[in-house]
Amino acid sequence: MHESTPLCWRGIWRLPLNSHRVCSCKWKRLHNSVGATVSYKNIGDAGRELLKDLAESGVRVKVPTTVNPAAIDLRKPGSLGDSPSFREAQTEVLKSLQKMGASLTLTCTPYTISLTRPGAHVAWGESSAVCFANSFLEMYTNRESGITSIAAAIIGKTPEYGMHLDENRKPEIEVELRYKPQSDVEYAALGYLIGSQDVQVAKLQAIEALPWSTLKLIASAAAASGRVSMLTSRGAPPHSLSVTKQALIEVIEALSSASEAEVAAIGCPHLTLPELKQLACMLRGRNVARGRRIWAFTSPKAFAYSRELGILQLLERAGVEVFSGACPVVAPIENLPFSSIATNSAKAAHYIPSLSGKSVMLVSLKEIVQEFTS
Repeated sequence: MHESTPLCWRGIWRLPLNSHRVCSCKWKRLHNSVGATVSYKNIGDAGRELLKDLAESGVRVKVPTTVNPAAIDLRKPGSLGDSPSFREAQTEVLKSLQKMGASLTLTCTPYTISLTRPGAHVAWGESSAVCFANSFLEMYTNRESGITSIAAAIIGKTPEYGMHLDENRKPEIEVELRYKPQSDVEYAALGYLIGSQDVQVAKLQAIEALPWSTLKLIASAAAASGRVSMLTSRGAPPHSLSVTKQALIEVIEALSSASEAEVAAIGCPHLTLPELKQLACMLRGRNVARGRRIWAFTSPKAFAYSRELGILQLLERAGVEVFSGACPVVAPIENLPFSSIATNSAKAAHYIPSLSGKSVMLVSLKEIVQEFTS
């Protein structure tokens, strides 16, 4: 281990064992996977060196391990602002994780890789996936850090506390809708508003009836603006939150620091195969306008399936740039010569300004298609 590596990384394997109650992660099939952080922009040289040292010293994961998106799509050098040295470092991170036995799933939606069974205890580090798993898949996971998720993968265990215990999965607040959201961006704003209430579990009546694409936007936004780890339609919480149309408008306005944008990014969280198909249908007969760019982010698995079905080709012919296994939030887009970006993701709108210095316009997918194509 390099002496320059921070102590918090050098002590990685000791962290899960400091708890007095440790539950074994069952490791049959992929549903007990661990979501490990892989973006070089996030972990830097300290994380890169640690993973390399672990891999070269023979450390291997004990449970099937998935990994979060990389900072870039290695098939498209420079497209997301990456330099040759950045690509080299990102490649090294991925090789180390693969050598340790992790599967390079490269997605923030690991629940789409293999349907997981209810009751499974996992250790995921992607906040949107944590909220989605606890809320809609009846799984158990805390919001892990990059350090603790890798530690859990190595030892096959995670501390039994927090969201792993049923007593901590009771709603603290009930969300009462005085206005039903009418678009994807309004649902994203709803999630962001819920997250801002400083609760870990919130109740929203009949939320499970919404489509997965909407649930992803809600869960990711709720986890981004606060510490929400679970949404449920059950329970009798002691407090309530009344949501009006004006409240959602104010969230959208607060997250929008630009009135126009040169680039649009969709797929935060990653677009699923049905969402890619929907986008292709929306673009039928249209093309990305000159001087505009539309980025679509998806998992390598959905990317491969979309190519087999011809969906990818339809999108690319329309001028859409489809990125596999990457993420607009953790990409080095600060190096690209544009100032503002449009998105329908409240999570992306929350993180991009601080991580990349770009201003954001939070709008619906329908508005993106209308404004960025002709």
